[in-house]
Amino acid sequence: MIYGHLGGAGGAVYDKFVIVGGKDLDGKLHGKTEYFDGGVWKELDDPTLADFKLSRSCVAGKADLTVGFLIGGSNENQIVPHVWKIDFSKTPLRWTRAASLNNKRHGHKCGVINVRQKNYIVAVGGITDEYYSRNPLVRKHF
Repeated sequence: MIYGHLGGAGGAVYDKFVIVGGKDLDGKLHGKTEYFDGGVWKELDDPTLADFKLSRSCVAGKADLTVGFLIGGSNENQIVPHVWKIDFSKTPLRWTRAASLNNKRHGHKCGVINVRQKNYIVAVGGITDEYYSRNPLVRKHF
């Protein structure tokens, strides 16, 4: 890896492994993205998350989808409901905002599942802006 990502989010998206945010090697939180592609770590040159200090988010994706999602987390000490989408079939490669979560959430797990031939994003557990939650959030992503 190029940067440190202690407490950051990571997950498989398409044929890549994406990692976002966390603490850098100097111990400072950041919103940098890098991905493992073809045996090499590559930095995502995208200013979208530059002002965020992300931790406790999650990355959701599937091997048969070119899109992945960065879901929730903390921006410094504030829990956020944000969802960002990345599409590896598009150029330039950028994070774009998607519909936000209904509740702010961090420290959770997430994934993309297929039910009856439709893909859904699932975010489960962690802490919401209200309380610790075991209730899943399921949202059709397109």
